[in-house]
Amino acid sequence: LNCYFDGIVYSSDEKIKKPDSAFYKMFMKKFNLNPIESVMVGNDGFCDVEGALNAGIHAIHVHSNIAGSKPCPNGVKSIPVEEIEMLINAIDTSTEVGIRNKAIIETLYCTGMRISELTELKLSQIQLNKKYLIAYGKGQKERICQLGDEAVVALRKYISDVRLKWVL
Repeated sequence: LNCYFDGIVYSSDEKIKKPDSAFYKMFMKKFNLNPIESVMVGNDGFCDVEGALNAGIHAIHVHSNIAGSKPCPNGVKSIPVEEIEMLINAIDTSTEVGIRNKAIIETLYCTGMRISELTELKLSQIQLNKKYLIAYGKGQKERICQLGDEAVVALRKYISDVRLKWVL
């Protein structure tokens, strides 16, 4: 997926770490992004949400049961599942970019994968018929992530309708 993004920054690769607002400011500058037009979506209320807010970036906290994620700072609320589903359903899938975006969001949402895991994902790691994928996390630790029905449909559509055109 690296070819579909202007760039990817892994906080673990940087000298400045989340939640330091300097990390987010560095990221914005590196990719010439406007904080007002950007949104940080994360599952860690402290590192992801508070850090982004301190840098002037809008933040969305997706509540998860991932070990180690911290609660949001005071005044920041998690998004209820119904609202997440409304956001997903708002993606315009009449375009190739929308089809790709829906596959990305559905996969992230149902697996809890890190962006870094998703961007390194190979087709050979995805088993749509068996509804799982194999992700390699920090330290190349392998983990099996179950795919929900919506993610399978979105990935199948992306792979069959879009990816072949973009890769060739």
